[in-house]
Amino acid sequence: MSSRRARAGARAGARGSAGSSTTPDALPPNVRDALRRLSGEVKALFSSRLQPEHGGDGGSPLARLRTAELEAIWHHTSAVRDFLVSAKGLPWASSAVLDHASARQALLCLLAASLRLRRHELGGEGGRKQELRAKIAADIAVILSCALLLASAPTDHPGRSLRLPLLRSDALHAAGRQLAELVEPLEARAAEAAAGAVDTVDTVVLGSAAAVLAGQGSVGRPTVAEGHSTLAEPAAAYAGTLLSLVYMIIIAASDIDMVSGATEALEVRKELVAALEGSQVLEHAGRALMLLRLHVRGTRLARLLVQGTFEASRAHQGLWQLHRFYRKQADGQDASARVGSGLLAARLRAVASGCCAQYAALCLGLAVLCNADGCLAYGMPPALLAVLPTEAENNALDTITFSTLAARQLRAMLAMLRLRLGAAASPPGRRGALALAMRVGWLAVASARALATGADGGSGSTARGGNGGADLEAPRRVLQAPEVFPVAATALHGARRYLLLFTRPEADGAVAEAAGWWRLAAALAAHVLPHAGPAAELAAFGDLLAVSVWDPEVDAAVPVLPLPPDAPPVLAAAVDGGLLCCLELLMRRAGRAPDGPEAAVVRTLVSYRVGGSGFMNSFPKLLAYGKPRQAAALVATLRKLLRTAGPQTTPADTAPKPTVHQRFALACESILNAAVSWDCANLLQAKVPDQEEGGGLAPGGGPSPASQQLIRLLSCAACELLPELSQTLRASRRRSLNTLYTMVSWLPLLAVRCTSKPCNSAEAASSPTESGIAAAGDGGWRALLLEEVGAVPLLDGALHLARQWNELQQASTEDFVCRLVDACCFVAAVYAAPGPAPAHAAVGRSEAANNWAAAATMGALGESFRDAVTASTSVATAMPPLPWRPELLRDAEAHLRARGEQELASDAESLAAYLEAGGRGACAALRRRRLSEPGPLASALLPPAEARRLLPGRCANPTCANLDGDREADLALKACAGCGAVDYCCRPCQTAHWRAGHKELCGWMRGGGA
Repeated sequence: MSSRRARAGARAGARGSAGSSTTPDALPPNVRDALRRLSGEVKALFSSRLQPEHGGDGGSPLARLRTAELEAIWHHTSAVRDFLVSAKGLPWASSAVLDHASARQALLCLLAASLRLRRHELGGEGGRKQELRAKIAADIAVILSCALLLASAPTDHPGRSLRLPLLRSDALHAAGRQLAELVEPLEARAAEAAAGAVDTVDTVVLGSAAAVLAGQGSVGRPTVAEGHSTLAEPAAAYAGTLLSLVYMIIIAASDIDMVSGATEALEVRKELVAALEGSQVLEHAGRALMLLRLHVRGTRLARLLVQGTFEASRAHQGLWQLHRFYRKQADGQDASARVGSGLLAARLRAVASGCCAQYAALCLGLAVLCNADGCLAYGMPPALLAVLPTEAENNALDTITFSTLAARQLRAMLAMLRLRLGAAASPPGRRGALALAMRVGWLAVASARALATGADGGSGSTARGGNGGADLEAPRRVLQAPEVFPVAATALHGARRYLLLFTRPEADGAVAEAAGWWRLAAALAAHVLPHAGPAAELAAFGDLLAVSVWDPEVDAAVPVLPLPPDAPPVLAAAVDGGLLCCLELLMRRAGRAPDGPEAAVVRTLVSYRVGGSGFMNSFPKLLAYGKPRQAAALVATLRKLLRTAGPQTTPADTAPKPTVHQRFALACESILNAAVSWDCANLLQAKVPDQEEGGGLAPGGGPSPASQQLIRLLSCAACELLPELSQTLRASRRRSLNTLYTMVSWLPLLAVRCTSKPCNSAEAASSPTESGIAAAGDGGWRALLLEEVGAVPLLDGALHLARQWNELQQASTEDFVCRLVDACCFVAAVYAAPGPAPAHAAVGRSEAANNWAAAATMGALGESFRDAVTASTSVATAMPPLPWRPELLRDAEAHLRARGEQELASDAESLAAYLEAGGRGACAALRRRRLSEPGPLASALLPPAEARRLLPGRCANPTCANLDGDREADLALKACAGCGAVDYCCRPCQTAHWRAGHKELCGWMRGGGA
């Protein structure tokens, strides 16, 4: 760093300080006097008397000063340093110092002179001058480091204007060269300390420690100077302060939230990348940091290096944040600007991938990790491990909790691993980096569990390598609550980069490896999420889950139905890792606390879309390939979630910020829409057997097991979700076109089963209490369609809304009107047809006996047949005319004719005439629907009774909305104390059901039915 550049930088910095609110008069008299005298002495320092002759370099002007002159300068610099170090308000104090324009210039000139000092000029035998030079240089480094602490500084703080001068004056270049020279004597000793670790089996992560510490990295050359076996204490102290200054410059320049103008901020960041690239100071600093930590072990200088160590972690994190900023900026810019931002990100990543910088970050993070869980050090020299900091000094009294700074070391290690070029590079290699990231993630999970249970640590350790987590013990040290989620999320993001699944999914072990990652993600959701902070953290976690399970190529290549026999690797890993249970946990907790962190994650997860598709496109496939009980429990949970919301649950198509309950409705629609998007042609080619013959889908000649499971779950969803969505739609003032589209698409499927021959599944009459109800009628389809779903009033509202949408000329309503008219014709055909005979007439039982059977069935199957008896006894009565207004159907007819849908238009006209006649006479549209045969999907659907048997044992209360616990299957049911025939999940449900009519039935059953 030349003195000419230093003076030019100082003048630029002085201009940048204009407008500062702090005045020099606010300084103590001794500090003000020291700054004034220092300016004069520095001016003399750079006078012609002390400059080299003939324009040569000649070294630093400080090297030519006499002892008395050095004493005077040190007296002034130490006064300023002591003032800043002891100041209670550092931003104010540093601003007051820098407001002296001449003092600012003097400080930068002294920095330039200090960086030109050679090692022998900073330490040696009989070196009073060397000691004074080292102390002056250390003071200047500390003063400027304090000036660059801008986190809480005001916007006009003069320290902000130091960034560009420091970067443009080649200060980092000079600092890198000086650090390399200062630590040369320490290389041989460090190589000896590391030699024992080179050939150990644990070097898979850190590689050859001796090579790195001895300077064999991207910077290094093995230049151990003969005759120099140590580093003098003043020189070592200066090296420590210089390290802090280097990292502080990087921290200040990489701040993505800098409040200066956009032009200046852009220039600062560009200059930082150029300076790091040209100076390789990250390599020099990383190597010097490790060597100095070994050198000062057991001395009073050890404490001095603590600050530099933590500043290194801050700088490493800052570089990752700046890289991410450039990547986001590149994604949101036009083509020309995108290239520039992407190039800066690539250059920054290359700089951060250096061997020594990576090694330093790994060592700092691994020291904290080993201190927490007592696991492997992966070949780190024991001597180095012993001298690295693991917690802040002010946290010494707390033997359990890590400090914030220790947590920063972990996050910095993960950040540098994510910056590393070439995931498979060695060291640490892909597997080593994955093992480290997973281990940090499981430490965060174990910390969260320990904090939740009030554990005070223990002698055990966490699960080795983070492979499972089921048997986690409390770690020896835990993260503080505010640090748990940031550390865990950073580890989860970092580990994902090293998964084979996203680069070579066909490789052996790729799915199992990714399943382990999903287990960590599920544990994070269960234990760590309550500690999350800002909304941005929650959104990032939701996006990470979504992008890790949704693959656009898989989504395009794998249809919803029929599904291939084997799950795609991405879905297989998610299912094996417990994603279904994780989703159920998130949704149940979100239902209990709509403003909680889980609700924020659910909103992000369900809303995630890229290019017209997203996570919800994978939802039905997850259910198809997941464990049957887990998938069915998730469907049951979704119904309860719909019950917990008010009438505004359905996602309005124009809602600016949907609520979590609207996201629940969208999740339900995504399952039901699997039926809408069914590829009938492919299903017909799959030769779906008639249910009459085999009682379900034949595994030999029919669709794959995954397709069969999805069909069963669609049957459950029809019974569980359609009634709730219909009720919500009818109660809502703002009705969603998408939700109505889903509903009207399902109504013909249900209606055609009402008019066709009922299913005679082998299991349909497996219980004597069910055979008289389900088998005697139409399988329960009519009750589901007309009573539970309420198809008639639902379509009445849809017809009114269709007129409004037609007036708005919305193109998206065209297909909806077609489906609406078709649904009206099907439902009218069922409504006008005579219902099945009462069940007791078929089997010769009394109505009371049927009531008893229904109650007993309810205890076994939840609410499977809660309406079956009343439906069977009421259908024989005359049905009132349909309430639909004929003119609404004629509006639909006109719309369809204009579109060219002549057949549907004729059906609408025929149905309108039928309604005008009061439901009397013939109707061609209804007759054609009654004669239609069930399509492939309708034929495959299970009857309501059989479908509901797939769900977990449930509470007998038909309106149960109990979301206690994280899984539906975990709810404990207790039998009714009176009759013992029905089960309840809680006291409120028993009370509600008692008041709804079970009181009389329970008494009748206790009396033996008399």
